[in-house]
Amino acid sequence: PTPTAETLVCVADCSGDDDVTVDELVQAVNILLENEAVGTCAIADLDDGGSVTVDEVRTAVHKALVGCV
Repeated sequence: PTPTAETLVCVADCSGDDDVTVDELVQAVNILLENEAVGTCAIADLDDGGSVTVDEVRTAVHKALVGCV
């Protein structure tokens, strides 16, 4: 299969360590709820749409469970 942005990017890995932690998931949810700015963790906004969507949070949870690499 052809790699997609979803498979190549470690969505919500705000620290850049190739691992999505619970803290980073909480941060992504806070961005989704507009309690934090997207700029605090831009990698959570997979499609660069200016916000974090439910699908992006779902992808981040998947990355937290199975890993980014």
